[in-house]
Amino acid sequence: MNRVDPAIFERTRVLLVEDDFRQAADLVRLMSALDCKIIGPVARLEAALELVARKAIDGAIIDMMLAGKSAVPLLMLLESRKVPAIVTTAFGRAAVPRQLRHIPCLPKPINLVRLITSMEAMFQRPRRGR
Repeated sequence: MNRVDPAIFERTRVLLVEDDFRQAADLVRLMSALDCKIIGPVARLEAALELVARKAIDGAIIDMMLAGKSAVPLLMLLESRKVPAIVTTAFGRAAVPRQLRHIPCLPKPINLVRLITSMEAMFQRPRRGR
């Protein structure tokens, strides 16, 4: 975590969608330490879609499979709103459809240093979806 600019994360609104309680708790701790504003966490696709409809979001960390359902509809909605996302999956990059493979994808278990690096890159880009 060397040379991370904390201002990049400060009060950044991050949607967290993860159906594994322990993984979600770890991510909440990390994002809280980075001073992100956490939206969620939620474990179900429907709840995540509802949050996206109601909340302003700067970025998202999305588990590709949520209680047996693909997160593709959520990722497509975020794409349409120009909200950047990071996908996490235990199923490898092949679990992400071709049209969404430009989205950063991290294998589970999540390496927190790689996640921070991916988040830093995501939030350094100009935000168009505010």
